[in-house]
Amino acid sequence: MGLSLVTAPVAEPVSLVEMREYLRITHTDDDDILSSLMKGARRVIENQTASSFMTTTWDMDSVAVHDFALDPLGIQPTRIYPPRQPVQSITHIKDMRTTQLDTTIDPATYALQFEASEDIAHIRPVNTGWPTNVSSEPNSCRIRFVAGYTSASLVPETVKLSIKMVTAHWYENRFECVSLLRQGKEYKRFPLGAQQLIMSIRPQIRHDQILPDEPPIT
Repeated sequence: MGLSLVTAPVAEPVSLVEMREYLRITHTDDDDILSSLMKGARRVIENQTASSFMTTTWDMDSVAVHDFALDPLGIQPTRIYPPRQPVQSITHIKDMRTTQLDTTIDPATYALQFEASEDIAHIRPVNTGWPTNVSSEPNSCRIRFVAGYTSASLVPETVKLSIKMVTAHWYENRFECVSLLRQGKEYKRFPLGAQQLIMSIRPQIRHDQILPDEPPIT
């Protein structure tokens, strides 16, 4: 599976005013570097939590829809979890084979379904199930989806605090000492509090959370 950015977010979850207040900075001289550090912190945390925090459009290339995300036993699931959550919408699903290039799969054959938390959504087949004309060739299917919260006010406070903590750590420690970072085989680039917050933001979606025996939506 490949994931590529189509449209980056136009706003950040944490504003410069909020970041200055957190750092107790009363001047604007460092606004450029703070903006850069906040974007970097947001991207790193998004990657670690399989999330998008502000509206972002992604392309996901995979094998065919009906072969996507097989569990270790090879059982075909009926759910597709886009690798960035929360999902706002599915723009389209396309057959990307040379002979069928850019053929859009009928949106009536699938639906986006939100789970109880409303922060996690998956794609499900409708009625007759996934289209049978989609190839199982590698990267023959492209799913374009929009993920993230629609405004900074909806972003959870734990997310905002983790971005502030990581940004502050990078701002105050421009040059990190490798001997202090290395613990075993891992490098700890974040303060402990930020690590704990990041771990709590979103649980990993596992194969045992993909239910292969659920019927299509009717």
